[in-house]
Amino acid sequence: KQSLDQHMRVHTGEKPWKCKFPGCSHAFKQQSALTMHERTHTGYKPLTCDICGKSFGESSNLSKHRRTHNARGGHSCPLCNKDFNRLDQLRRHLHSNHKCKPEEADSIAKSVRLQSGKGARQSIGRV
Repeated sequence: KQSLDQHMRVHTGEKPWKCKFPGCSHAFKQQSALTMHERTHTGYKPLTCDICGKSFGESSNLSKHRRTHNARGGHSCPLCNKDFNRLDQLRRHLHSNHKCKPEEADSIAKSVRLQSGKGARQSIGRV
């Protein structure tokens, strides 16, 4: 019965799980989603990287982070040759370290991706 009720919320749009933090109006279809959301208010981060000790509230963020510890990433900055595992990291680096505008960083990252010979799905770090 609980699974059916949960499934029906997909169709009805009902969001019975409401955030109780003052000033927050977020609501969710599943209690687990509310629990994850509440961590943004409390700062609770129960997951820890076994390599560097950095903490995370969600397993998907820990998984994404673990890829940063891999060997050479294959996306090199054409301005300083620093390597990145994911293209979004290269874009952020271009913007913050080389003061590239977002459009310019996107264009440079796209050319790096094409030069690396990796498909778009691989190069942007999706699992």
